[in-house]
Amino acid sequence: MRSLLLVPLLFVLGLPIAAAEDEVDPAVTLLASLTELRKAEDVAGLVELVAEVPEVYKASENKSAKGKILGELGKIVKDDDLGAARRAAVEALVALENPKAAWKVLSKAMPGPKVEEASVFQISIVKAAGVLAQSRAVKPLTELAYKAKDKEVAAAAAEALGGYRDDKRGRTKILEELITIGKRTRPGRSTEKAVSKEAQERWATVGPRVIKGLNDLTGRSENSFEDWEALWHDYKKRPKELFVE
Repeated sequence: MRSLLLVPLLFVLGLPIAAAEDEVDPAVTLLASLTELRKAEDVAGLVELVAEVPEVYKASENKSAKGKILGELGKIVKDDDLGAARRAAVEALVALENPKAAWKVLSKAMPGPKVEEASVFQISIVKAAGVLAQSRAVKPLTELAYKAKDKEVAAAAAEALGGYRDDKRGRTKILEELITIGKRTRPGRSTEKAVSKEAQERWATVGPRVIKGLNDLTGRSENSFEDWEALWHDYKKRPKELFVE
């Protein structure tokens, strides 16, 4: 009976329709249900169903259905009315073990540097970018760490850059960028000019996350940005030696 009910929806989705007596591909069934619940704006139902996506997606060999599932997750992520389902979709995308495809979806939801007060959801996208660690995400993450008006976004971006430890081709450049981000964000030390409260607060938020990003990236455990500056001074001509293998 369930397959008969799915027939009209499968036709609309452009997917092969199994015979009524045959078992429907789990990925096709999941896709149909995702589409139905999204259109109905059933947040609770979506949260429950989205949790099943990674297992079904990874087990399926149906490329068409898998591509459409990614599309559905993208629509959920972009829908402001879906609340908790959006966060669940981000978590599912990260868990798909297909970082390239997941980043392609999430990149469209990344906050820009001009956002003055990012939501918890937007910050979760920035964090997810660090877990996925795709080369194309380095530039937007670096830009956010430098320029984001919201200090929480800048902090999340700096820490996310630490997720590129396994990128042995690009991590040295990221290390250099994180050092520069720290130097530019830290308030000046001039005794002649008072440091603004805003600059102090930004450093208090971003500074520790720059340190964590540097430690995560290299495998080290430095306690302060001053420690990192000293290391960079000694190793900037041979930065690859800063990575603990």
